[in-house]
Amino acid sequence: STSIFPKPKHGPMMNVETQSSGRALWRTRVVAVLLLRGIVCCSAAQSALGRQHTDEDSNIICKAVEVIWDHVPENHGHEEGVTLASVASVDRALAVLHVSASWDDAVSIAMYARTDAEAIAIRSFILNTLAPYCESKGQLFHATLISSCTVKDSPDEVLSFPINKLRWHAVAAASTNIVLYVDVDFLPSKDASAMIRGAFNSGTVDRNEDLLILPCFVAKESSDWPIPLEIRDGGNGSLLINVDALTKPELHNRFLSKRVEMPGVPWSVSSQAATDYVQWFQVGIEPPALREDGGSASGYYIDYTAWYEPYFALDKSKWRGVRGAGMFDDRFE
Repeated sequence: STSIFPKPKHGPMMNVETQSSGRALWRTRVVAVLLLRGIVCCSAAQSALGRQHTDEDSNIICKAVEVIWDHVPENHGHEEGVTLASVASVDRALAVLHVSASWDDAVSIAMYARTDAEAIAIRSFILNTLAPYCESKGQLFHATLISSCTVKDSPDEVLSFPINKLRWHAVAAASTNIVLYVDVDFLPSKDASAMIRGAFNSGTVDRNEDLLILPCFVAKESSDWPIPLEIRDGGNGSLLINVDALTKPELHNRFLSKRVEMPGVPWSVSSQAATDYVQWFQVGIEPPALREDGGSASGYYIDYTAWYEPYFALDKSKWRGVRGAGMFDDRFE
């Protein structure tokens, strides 16, 4: 077995300042890309239309906010690509590695440490395992470490996981305009980034008006799919990682055999029901072929309903909300 927490060694430490912008959108479109949560998952120049976020705006104060890694491959354009943004604590390090291995485009991760010991472990994981692996794939990769956050009125009580604080940093640090935020235990389907990029570039999604919804599913505890993450030592400190390629036909078969289901079944489906899973399956089992112009999926519009909490991609340069391109408001917990 290969440890994902090797002994610390020297690595690049970088700091960047970001400015962000945006506005709220409610009109949504759904395409044939999917996310699956399985039990096996064990910066850059940005638009200056909005105001810059500062910690003075927040009710949450953190001991440190460190940019641990900020890698932009040569000749990378900020208009290109789709950044997968997510957040995690030290106990979800393997899930972070799994989702990064499953994604073939840019990644922005914000990790949280409650103690100095956790911060040391996270730095070691990022510098010696995650960042080198993402670089070996040619991925644009950004990692932020946020430590020991408290509420202003309770400075002695360290928060267990200030999720919206972390989400804000993960999204704001993305070095592409198109961003997909997902919880770290959701895995994207094969070619998801290409289909998302194609939907935006082809005009299927209106960058100024639309959110692009990704239907999500949950694997049952008894399910053997997706397969566990396989990590092997590639020599010279490198990792070889095999991941299950998630496809819509395979998902459909697993769904019919009741081995995967939509989140909340059977008690609370309101968080995802507006996605209209019946219509999503009816648009075709095989995803549309990508066109030369980058275009892909045909989609359909849906209506927002109360308690809807979908995962979506958007062009954050069009977001003009009060908190800027980070989208999430850390005053709301």
